[in-house]
Amino acid sequence: MKTPQELLWNYSLRALGRRAHTTHELKKKLQEHSAYEPEASTVVIQKLTDLNYLNDHDFVARTIEQYSKLKPTGLRGLQARLAKKGIPSDLVKELFQASEVSEFDLARAALKKYAHKWVRLPELDRRKKQIYFLASRGFPSSVCFQVAKLQNSGYDMANNSLN
Repeated sequence: MKTPQELLWNYSLRALGRRAHTTHELKKKLQEHSAYEPEASTVVIQKLTDLNYLNDHDFVARTIEQYSKLKPTGLRGLQARLAKKGIPSDLVKELFQASEVSEFDLARAALKKYAHKWVRLPELDRRKKQIYFLASRGFPSSVCFQVAKLQNSGYDMANNSLN
């Protein structure tokens, strides 16, 4: 019969094989396992970290990269999402600033993707929806207002030119 440490090790590898996890997430998963023992869990987490199978720093960097390409999100939005996964907000802020991605450009990209939905609305309603949309994505209010103003001033976001 396998020891609790071996069972947790195999369980961890299967979980990490499906998708990347943070240390916090994996600890929670191991606690739910029937073979859970605190000492065995600590050893498994440490071994996975030593082998670089579990790396919160890389997890955050990959998440920032993926969100900036697929679903542009502001710093606050990323911090909130990653806080649910046990990542400290100062680590997210540090890596976000190091990624050389500007919140303004991300907000423009996010708005460009969805701007067609509000084309037929009066300007005031359109601007309001754009600001709410950007704020819900975690962008600061100053960026929301700037991008919405730029979008509604006749500036073509797709070509970076005035219409």
